[in-house]
Amino acid sequence: MKLDSMIRTLDDKRERIQCVEVLGKDNNNLLLISIYLPSTGTRDHYEDFIDTIDQLNEIVLKYQDTHYMIIGGDLNENLGNTDRINKRKDYLEKFVKETNLKYDNEGKTFVKVNGEECSELDYFLHKLGKIKPTHKQVMNSIMNNTSDHHPIKMKILYGIANDSDCKHLTKDCTNRTVKWDKVDIDLYVAMTNEHSDSILNMPLDTLEQASSVLEQVHGFLNDAAVTCASNKPRYKAKPKLNVWSPDIKLALDEMCKYYAQWVKQGKIKDPENNIYQQRLRTKKEFRRQVRIENAKVKDTEKQRIMETRTKDAKLFHHQVKSSNRKTRGNAIMDLHVGDICMSGEQNVIEGFKLHFRNLATPEESTVFENRQYHQEVEYEIGLITEIVKGTNIPPDTLEELQKAIISINKGKSADIYGITVETILHAGKNLEWLLLNLINIIFKESKVPDMLKEGLLTPVFKNKGEKNIATNFRGITALPVLNKVIETIVKVRINPAVLVTQNVTQREFTAGSGPGNAALPVEEIYREAKDNNQEYELVLLDAKSAFDAVIHSHLMKRLYHAGIDDKHWTIIQSMHTNATSAVKWNGQTSELFNVLQGVRQGGILSTDLYKLYINPVLNMLETSNLGCRIGNILCNTSACADDVALMSKKTTDMQVQINMANTFAGMEGYKLQTKKSVAINIKPKPTRKETLLEEYTLNEATMLRVESAMHLGIIRTNSMKQNIIANIEENIKKSSAYALLGSSFHGENGLDMETVIHLFKIHILPVLLYGMDLLTPRSLNLEKLEKFQKKMLKQLMSLPTNTPDPAINYLTGILPVEAQIHLKVMTLFINVCTQPN
Repeated sequence: MKLDSMIRTLDDKRERIQCVEVLGKDNNNLLLISIYLPSTGTRDHYEDFIDTIDQLNEIVLKYQDTHYMIIGGDLNENLGNTDRINKRKDYLEKFVKETNLKYDNEGKTFVKVNGEECSELDYFLHKLGKIKPTHKQVMNSIMNNTSDHHPIKMKILYGIANDSDCKHLTKDCTNRTVKWDKVDIDLYVAMTNEHSDSILNMPLDTLEQASSVLEQVHGFLNDAAVTCASNKPRYKAKPKLNVWSPDIKLALDEMCKYYAQWVKQGKIKDPENNIYQQRLRTKKEFRRQVRIENAKVKDTEKQRIMETRTKDAKLFHHQVKSSNRKTRGNAIMDLHVGDICMSGEQNVIEGFKLHFRNLATPEESTVFENRQYHQEVEYEIGLITEIVKGTNIPPDTLEELQKAIISINKGKSADIYGITVETILHAGKNLEWLLLNLINIIFKESKVPDMLKEGLLTPVFKNKGEKNIATNFRGITALPVLNKVIETIVKVRINPAVLVTQNVTQREFTAGSGPGNAALPVEEIYREAKDNNQEYELVLLDAKSAFDAVIHSHLMKRLYHAGIDDKHWTIIQSMHTNATSAVKWNGQTSELFNVLQGVRQGGILSTDLYKLYINPVLNMLETSNLGCRIGNILCNTSACADDVALMSKKTTDMQVQINMANTFAGMEGYKLQTKKSVAINIKPKPTRKETLLEEYTLNEATMLRVESAMHLGIIRTNSMKQNIIANIEENIKKSSAYALLGSSFHGENGLDMETVIHLFKIHILPVLLYGMDLLTPRSLNLEKLEKFQKKMLKQLMSLPTNTPDPAINYLTGILPVEAQIHLKVMTLFINVCTQPN
C-alpha cells in the first residue's frame, strides 16, 4: 500500500513543533506531534518555554475533537521527579492535566557527558481514546547512538485508511520545481528519446490507446526531468541562519569543538584560560564568516540585476520582484462563501472548491426562466453536431506542432500532472513525433481525452475588498500542457474567422489593440460634450463572473455561426464536455469537480471564445443606431472583454440600450449587477448648474448615479477637467506607494545609476503616466506630474533638492513629462490609424 496519500504534514510555521496527520479508517485520523521544549541554558528560557507550551495547547485544542493524538519529544523537564519543583514544570504539568494527556515514567533518558544517566526528559504524551498503547520503552542499549538522549518507543494498533477512503480528501500537489538551467539537457534528451522510441513502436490507433500512452508520457517526462535536474544537497542551516558556505561550516565545527572542551572543563570564564580564549575566538570567527556570506549574497543579488538588465529582460523583472517582494503568504484562516464561514486550512480549500464549483454549475433559475430558448439552442446543437460529423480537417503537421510549442508562454506553473511547456520544449525529437501521432488521433476522432481536461485552478485575489471573501478571488486554471498545444493549433486555424466576425467595438484580446483603444471612444464623448456645450450620459455595465457563466451550448452555437463548421467545432465542444478542475491552495489540491459552464481563464482559446459569446449584443447595439454620434460615426458602445460602456445623448436611447444589454444577459445566463453598474452624467463644465436627471432601471431596480467610477483603470467623473485632476492625483499616489526600490538599491552603495534609472522607466513611469495620452493634461495639472518626476529622480540619484531641473534630464536621459505624453499620444494615434477596421 502506498502511504503518500494517507500522510501529510501540517505546516503551522512553528520552529519547535512539527505535526503530521495520518488518515485512519472511518475518518479516525491520528495527529503525530514532534516537540522540543527550550532548555534552561538561555536567558529567556522561561518565556520561550511558556510560549511553546501555549502554541502546543492551541494545536491540541484545535484537533482534540477530530483526531487521536500522540505528542513525542524532549520536554526538558522531569515529570517523574516529585522532589524538584519549578515554574516551568508546574506550567507543563498544568497543561498536561487540563488537556487530559497521559504519559508513562519508565526510566532515565538523558545522559551526562561522563556517561551517567541523570533524568527522564523524553516522553510520549497521548490522547488515544479506546486505543491502548504499550508502555513507553527506553532503548538504552543501542551501541551506535551518539546522542546524549536514549531513544524511546511506544506501539499502538491503528487502522490506516486505504486509497478509496482518501479519494475525497485533498492531496499534496507541491511538484518539485525543475530549474532548467541546471538540467543536464543532453541526458534529458537521451532519456526522453529512449522512452518515446519505445512507445512509438506500440499500437496507437484509437482514443483509448492514446489515453494510455498519455499516462506513460506524463510519467516518463516527470521522471526524466527530476533525474536530470541538479540535486546537490543543501546544508541544513539553523532556523535563524539564512546563509551557508564551506567556510561557515569549518568555523562552526571549530567553534563547537572548543565549546565542548570548555563545557568539559566546567565552563570556566577565566580570561587567562586558553580553552576559554579559543572559544571566544572561534565564536567571533563564526559570526564574521556569516556576515561575509550575507554580504556576498546581497552583492550577488545586485550584480545579477545589473547584468540581466541588458542580457535578459524577463529575468531582470523577475529579479527585481524577488528582491523587493515582502513576505506574503496565503494566510487565510476563515473564508466566507455566501452565508457560510469556512474555518481552518483544510476547510478554506474546501470553501474555494465550493465557490468555484457553484460558479461552474448553471443556476436552475436561468434554465427555467428561458426554457424555450434553451431548448431551441440545444436542438440546434444537435443539428450542428450531425452537420459537422461528415467533415474533415487537415492533420497536424510537425511544423504546426513546433510553432505551437514555442509560442506557449514559458515559466508558468506546472499542470495537474507536474508538466510544464519546458518539459516538452527541451525533450528530444522522438517526443515531437509521438505527440504528433497523439494529436492526429485526437483530430481524427474529434475527441479530447478526459485526462487532458483536468485543470488546476488557483484562486487569485482581485486586489479589491477583503481577502477572506471568496467572491474577491478569480480562478486562473492551468490546463494540461498537451491540451494547451492542441488549443494553440486550433486557435491559429480558427482565428481568421473570429476576427472577421468580431465587432469593431470589442478591443480586448485583439492583436495591436487593448484597453487604451477601448477607452478612446469614451474620452472622445467627454470632448464632444465640451465642444458642443451639451450633456451626455455614460453607463458602465458590470457583469457578474462573466467568464464563468458562459453556457456551453450557447457558445457552440456562436462558434458555428462564426464559420467554424468542421471538426474543429467538434474538438472545441469535446474540450468542454466532461471538463473538471481541482483547486490548488497552499500546496494542496482539492478533489476534482465538474465544470459545466464557463470558459476557463488561463485557457489558450478562452479569449476568442468569450469574444464570440458576447458578440451578438455588440452587433445589436451597433445596428440600433441609438446613442451618441461624433460627426456621422456612431459611438454608442465601447467594449474591452466583459467591460462594456454605453454612451448616449438622450436618456430614452440610453434606457433602450440598457434594456438590450440586460435582455441579452438574461437569455445567455449571466447577470448585470445592479449595485455595480453605474450611470454618470457628463457635463461640458464642472461648474454647470445641476439639472434633474432621469433614473435608469436595471433588473427592475434603480441604477446608481455616481460622481466618479473606474473604467479600464481610468477614473471617469462628471467632466473632462475633473477626469484629469482625479487621475493625476491617483497616479501620483500609486507611484509614491509603489515599493519598487528597497534601501539597498539606491544611494552610494546601491545599484549603478543606469540600472536605477532603468527601473524607474519600466516600473514608475508607466504608473505615473497611465491614461495621460487620452486625457492630455496641461498647465498646472501637467506641472504636478513634472514636479513629482523631478523630485523622485533627485531622491534616487541622491542629488540635492536645488539641483537645476535641466541637469536631471541630461543625467538621466529621461524626457520631461510633457514630451513623454506627446510621444504616447503619437503612438496611440499611429496605433488607431493602423487598425484594420
